[in-house]
Amino acid sequence: MTPWGYESIPRCGCRRLVARAGAFLAGCRGGLMLETVIAVAVLGLVGTAVLAGLSTTQSSGAKTEGQSVAENIARNQMEHIFALPFQDPPSTYSVVATPAGYGVTAQALQYVPGDVNIEKLVVTVTRGAQELLVLETLRTRE
Repeated sequence: MTPWGYESIPRCGCRRLVARAGAFLAGCRGGLMLETVIAVAVLGLVGTAVLAGLSTTQSSGAKTEGQSVAENIARNQMEHIFALPFQDPPSTYSVVATPAGYGVTAQALQYVPGDVNIEKLVVTVTRGAQELLVLETLRTRE
């Protein structure tokens, strides 16, 4: 008897129990069906976990693709703005063409109040109603 009041279980007791359970399942009617149900349940759990992982990967890939497209649109818009003549702030610059579902705005804001020789350019890229990227830089009159 142990100090806690429980008798120790001999090591071979576990092996006997497993052997008896196997004999029970093999010898009983419906034992094969029970084994099949357990195997199907385990496979169902594994399949659910795999599908959840694939779903997460797909949504993460779509988000990364959206960010990449937004960055390219913003870069193209900035290049377009720097090719245009300087406009006194506050003003709005013309925008580049975007892929379907995306939108872009380009604003020139005053950086220093009263100084029209420097402007803060703000390019905002959206998809639907969601704002994906805001890119800001400064531009001076040449």
